[in-house]
Amino acid sequence: MVNRLDQLLQLHKMLMQELLEVQSSAEFYLQGSCKLIDMLKEQWSDMSEDNGLIAYDSLVTSITNIMNMARKFNLLLQLNQPIKHKGKLVNEILEQLTLDEKEEKTNDVDNISSEIDESDDFIYPKHNINTMYQVNDIINASITYVKDTEPLTFFIIDLHRSHAEKVKEIAQSLQLYQYHGVPPECEVFGLVLDNRILRAVRSSKSSYDPELDEEFWSCYLLDFGEIVQLQSKDMMYKLCEEQRQTPAQAIQCQLTKTSGNQQELQSKLKDLEYKSVILKVVSVNNDDIQVELIEDNSTALRTDGKSQETRPLLKNGEFNPNDLSQEDLDMLYDEPLCTSNAMKAVMGYDPQDDKRICRFYNPKTRACFKGAKCKQEHVPKHPDGWTKDIVLSNVYDQIPEVIYNKGDIITITPTNVPELEFFHAQINGSGQSKTPLIWNDDDVPSWKRLQKPPFVFETVLAKYDDGFWYRARILTHDDDYKIYKVFYVDYGNEQLVHLRSMAKCDHSIAQIPCQAVLFRIAGIKTAHITPEEHKVGMAKLCQLILNQTMEVQVLAHNEHLLVSFLGKRFNTIPNMLIEMGCVVPFESYSK
Repeated sequence: MVNRLDQLLQLHKMLMQELLEVQSSAEFYLQGSCKLIDMLKEQWSDMSEDNGLIAYDSLVTSITNIMNMARKFNLLLQLNQPIKHKGKLVNEILEQLTLDEKEEKTNDVDNISSEIDESDDFIYPKHNINTMYQVNDIINASITYVKDTEPLTFFIIDLHRSHAEKVKEIAQSLQLYQYHGVPPECEVFGLVLDNRILRAVRSSKSSYDPELDEEFWSCYLLDFGEIVQLQSKDMMYKLCEEQRQTPAQAIQCQLTKTSGNQQELQSKLKDLEYKSVILKVVSVNNDDIQVELIEDNSTALRTDGKSQETRPLLKNGEFNPNDLSQEDLDMLYDEPLCTSNAMKAVMGYDPQDDKRICRFYNPKTRACFKGAKCKQEHVPKHPDGWTKDIVLSNVYDQIPEVIYNKGDIITITPTNVPELEFFHAQINGSGQSKTPLIWNDDDVPSWKRLQKPPFVFETVLAKYDDGFWYRARILTHDDDYKIYKVFYVDYGNEQLVHLRSMAKCDHSIAQIPCQAVLFRIAGIKTAHITPEEHKVGMAKLCQLILNQTMEVQVLAHNEHLLVSFLGKRFNTIPNMLIEMGCVVPFESYSK
């Protein structure tokens, strides 16, 4: 973690230097252009028509290029601003915890034993508020959720509590095991919301929606105070004992009516949601505290008013990436179409064979007449004229980073069954990605949606039937370049996806190793059966292994992992398939 912080600080230092240089260059250009325009105003009437046309052409080209680059640069700055919503609020409200390692630790809070709150059917560890605060205490906090504006009730997270650092660790996606089902009702677990892992606990009561054919549970976010709906398809992770026993950081507060009318206070409280505030404790109750707002620090989470007024992309003081016009999108993805290089215009690439390979190369001597003085490569050119250049591609392999030896026992979770003897699975443990590789529509704004057809084998974000976005690799496409067959690299299944349901995948996300690994069941191969029998066998195998955490033993690791199931629950699967007649024994793979 220390090395990563050092790298981040060094990178930010380089960014500051580049931006300062950009600022200096922009000021220098503005001064020069203003002087030139003033000079042209004075001399334009005495200038000949030819000289005036030359000056006009050169200046129009220069000004247009700089103006387009400035617009694109400003747009990129806006698009890369931190997005302020609840899932990403954790890093912002706890930023000073990272910088201040000597934070004050109060014994009356951190050393108390956790109590259990059973209100609203939720059971979770909770702070003893009576020992945490006293009247007239000052709290530097962030409002995480406005529960009800009528009685002015809301939840905060205190920035000066040492337990809040553990919440930040969970939000940064530690190495956790994923639930494949709904967690027990009394267990604190990690729920993925807005690509962040948040602590939660579910209710024992459930509701059923017959139209969606889906069961829902009420779920309480321990560190935000909000109650959300939980579905079985949501991403959930198992937390360690320390993370489960950490008291809930969301503290319920009620704003006292000190000044202003009720409507003004309600409107102000709603505007302060997800922002930093300074509160004064008026009274302490068993379940909540009465507070008075003495100062709001809302500017800490947004830019100042002056800069907002000068930004044409900001509406109502805030920037919304989804409000980009088609003109903005075209400008953002604009690529120069003209080039003086014929090879680049036709092929999109300028081969370097003539510069790299010696044209006097003699195949018989494997050298040229210059001898050792020649610094070029002495290799034959391609007989058909194709380039021999090797260019790195951003296509990432499916082979896992770890090569397993015969006899290794690994824990896996099957995610897809393409054939009776093959299946894709995620390997649990150190090789598993620390980042939840799933995104919702809010995480994929409109400016990231693909405007141009992707290349074959390119890694993109593709929308699945469940409404979420996953990493996918382009396999094929139709003649109109509208419908694409993609392979979801983290789950192993394939699907046809329209171009409008695909988005750009960032380089940092694309280079994460594929989580779906191809496995083969040892000792069997598919028999010559009818399509109906094959369908029945596939359904049975999917029912037995899909989304089930199991241990397997590695027998070989070549292009795929040849494994045998362990445990009484799974080791009988091959024999069961043989008895059904779907597969036949295949001894060469069982040795």
